[in-house]
Amino acid sequence: MFVRAKMENEEERGERQGLSLLEQVFGLYKIRDSVSGEKLDGELKREFIVAGKLDEEKVRRLFQIEATTHFRFRLAHLERLCTIESERDFYLSAACAAGFNIGPDRIDEAIERRNSAYLLDWFRRLFPEFKEPEIAPAVAQPSTPTTSEQVDEEEDGENEPPEEEPLEVHEKDVIVVPCPACEADNMLLLRLWAEVTSLPRDPSGTRATSTPDTVVRCQYKCNGCPEEFYVFVEPMGGRSYAAEASLSPKFREPKTLVQALDLRVDRKEGAWQVIVGGRIAGSVAQPPRTEAGG
Repeated sequence: MFVRAKMENEEERGERQGLSLLEQVFGLYKIRDSVSGEKLDGELKREFIVAGKLDEEKVRRLFQIEATTHFRFRLAHLERLCTIESERDFYLSAACAAGFNIGPDRIDEAIERRNSAYLLDWFRRLFPEFKEPEIAPAVAQPSTPTTSEQVDEEEDGENEPPEEEPLEVHEKDVIVVPCPACEADNMLLLRLWAEVTSLPRDPSGTRATSTPDTVVRCQYKCNGCPEEFYVFVEPMGGRSYAAEASLSPKFREPKTLVQALDLRVDRKEGAWQVIVGGRIAGSVAQPPRTEAGG
C-alpha cells in the first residue's frame, strides 16, 4: 500500500505534494514490523534500513533542523549519520551538514568538523542539552622543583613549538548556492545592506531606523555547467540569509536559510576552504572538470 500510494502520487501526477525523504523514512519506521525488507529493492530498501536505525526522537529532531534551515537531507546523509554511535556527535554532524549546506558526497567533512555547529545561532536553541565543551586549564602542583628540574623545564620550554596562528581569511561573508541544473556549488560574495530612517517633523526629534524586507535578484553563470541561473537573496540578520536559485527570472521568495562563510584559498590544492574560528571547517566542493568541447 505504501509503495502503490507513492507511485500513484509521484509517477501518475497525483495532486498531493511528494513526500520528503524524512517523511518517507518516518512512514517506513511506523510500519516496519509489517514490512518484509527482503521484498524491497533499490532506494526503498535503503530507506527501510535507515528507518530501522533511527528512532522517532531522532527523526523528529532532524525535522526540526530541516524546518529551521530549509535544508533537505539526502539518503546518503542519513546512511552515514546512522553509523555514528554518540548521540551528541549525531546531532552535531547533522546540524553542521544542514547549517553549512554540505552535500551528501561531503558528509564526512561535516562529521569531521561537527563542532562548527556551535557557531550556528540556532543550534543552542534546538539542542540546549549539548553544551560546547570547555577546555579546563591545567592546575599547577604546589611543589618546589630542584635545580636540575628547573634546567630541564627551561630547555623543554625552548623546544616547545610556537602556538599555532589562526589561518588567514581571504574572503568574508560568502554564501554557497547549488546550481538548479547540475547542483554544483557556486559562491556568492555578499555586500548587501539597506536601511530606512524616518525623519521627525521636528528637526530635534528622534529618528527611527529600520531594516526593510529586501530581496535581491542576480543572474549567475554556473561554475560547473554552461547554464545561467538566477539567485534570490534576502538578508535575515547577522550572517544569515535566505537564498533560492532558479533557472527562471520570475520572482520567488527565498526560503532556504544559509550562513555566510569565511573562505581561505588553499593554494596547494587550488581550492576554497571554509574557515571557522581561525581553523579549517571544511571545503567548498569543486565542479567536475570537463574536456574541451564536452
